[in-house]
Amino acid sequence: MKVDALITTEALALLSERLTTPLQFEQYLTRAFEEAYKIGQKPVGTDIVESVLAPDIDALDARLVRNGYNVKHLCELLNSKPREINAFIRGQLPPERTQQLSSQLPAFSANNARLHVHEKGRQTRAGARAPGGAKGQTGY
Repeated sequence: MKVDALITTEALALLSERLTTPLQFEQYLTRAFEEAYKIGQKPVGTDIVESVLAPDIDALDARLVRNGYNVKHLCELLNSKPREINAFIRGQLPPERTQQLSSQLPAFSANNARLHVHEKGRQTRAGARAPGGAKGQTGY
């Protein structure tokens, strides 16, 4: 069976534009196929893909979580209070303060370096030696 008999090229393109991790692809492809099966549509089209995709999948809080950040880690990393971090995540800070905080986050900085957050809250750049571990070990 050919791929285009199961899902349209446009639907695959939409998934490719909106998703970044293999787990996201697995989850949303499964949802799309299940929804298409329920309504008897074959192949899966963009209408079904759009209906199963979370509307805020690219929101700041979702991107922060995918990069291993939570409010506590952000408070420590940015030397801020939880109230300010929550306002930052919801987009309620003045633009200049939002830019300041964004530029301090390694995962969002110009060099796009990834930051790994360890179980004990210690942070190292990708490929650095984790405390008590081998090179690149993240403690997960």
